[in-house]
Amino acid sequence: LITLSVVLSAKKDAVVIVLTGLQDEEIGVEAVKMGAHDFLVKGQFDGKVFNSSVRYAYQSAKLRKELTKMEFRLETIQN
Repeated sequence: LITLSVVLSAKKDAVVIVLTGLQDEEIGVEAVKMGAHDFLVKGQFDGKVFNSSVRYAYQSAKLRKELTKMEFRLETIQN
């Protein structure tokens, strides 16, 4: 989680999927709360799950970016 914090501090819009060797799901949930797009536990996923996770993270980041643009436009119009 420290590494995630450092990465997101350096680049807030980074697309991050946390890969952990820990079986503790709470850490994965905390990573997502901190800004990771997903988390995977080593040895508990296959190529299909990995590809799905990458696609989800990409689409999620794209939607977040569009939402930010729309919020900026709305704020500009309101002012």
